[in-house]
Amino acid sequence: MKKFISTLCAFLLAAAFFAGCGNDAPSGKVEQLEDLRGKVVYSIGNGSVPDLVFRYILKQNDIEYRFSDKPKDGTVSIAYVLEGSEFIGGLTAGKMNYGVISEPAATVALNKVGGAERLFDIQKLYDGVSGATGGYPQAALVVKKTFLEAHRGYVADFVSAFESGSKWAETSPAEALAAIKSAGSSTVPLLTSDIARGCNLGFTRASEVKDKLKGFYNALESVKEEGETPVGAKLPSDDFYMGEISAPAETGVTAKVYAPDGAPAISLAKMIADGYAGAQFKIVQPSIIGASVVGDADIAIMPTNAAAMLSEKAGIVMLGVTNFGSLYLIGG
Repeated sequence: MKKFISTLCAFLLAAAFFAGCGNDAPSGKVEQLEDLRGKVVYSIGNGSVPDLVFRYILKQNDIEYRFSDKPKDGTVSIAYVLEGSEFIGGLTAGKMNYGVISEPAATVALNKVGGAERLFDIQKLYDGVSGATGGYPQAALVVKKTFLEAHRGYVADFVSAFESGSKWAETSPAEALAAIKSAGSSTVPLLTSDIARGCNLGFTRASEVKDKLKGFYNALESVKEEGETPVGAKLPSDDFYMGEISAPAETGVTAKVYAPDGAPAISLAKMIADGYAGAQFKIVQPSIIGASVVGDADIAIMPTNAAAMLSEKAGIVMLGVTNFGSLYLIGG
């Protein structure tokens, strides 16, 4: 079960963008999704959020896709790598021309590959085919029900502090990078104001985006292949989506706070830098965030659909959405 949860969350976590250059690029720039026909696009894991969002956009635009690392005329071929670094290596070597990796690693990859550039904002493409606005709900702040019941006042204050500091990295990127590294971040070598803005950080109460979340789960489910982990077949009950929390302030509380490295960690930077009272922050690899939430985390950030799927097993409720995607289509 631990292996299943780790694999699931590694696949679900990544907010991503599409990068390209190399031998299968058409003459001239890619100006529309149709231009990806006949190309191979690499994704981090079959059934990951970037993979499913990409498939959903293709499907809604009546663009045929298949699963192969060989190009086929008229069809988008989707192939898979284990992690972003594998794709960056392939892109640098000219062996992989289009792919899916996460921001802030996106900007790092662009800096390494000459001639690559951003072509499309995937959030806008998702909005265009889904009827949503502002992109897809990528990551969520969650809390164990038992911790919430015991320390409602602490959670209320924690949420307020998170909300007020979630965009801090946009104005203080150097300080934010130092903060997350002090809590265990190891995969964010560079952070600038532009990178932070590209992560689409912020906070929206779960009850305010409940319908959008359900729409997102169902969108991903619509392109799920047989054998893949369900992403929206069994939606949690309405009490999973928390609204405002009101309770007297508490002191002397200790909370274990986990977040996967990358954009979720960056959203916690202000609280980490301030040494928020009672919070023990731990930045972990995305592959173990699910196991951490099922295990000893009291408060955590994790993929929104992973939160829904693990809501009963982990005994969690969603406090709010922490960012709305960071996918970009780039090409040479």
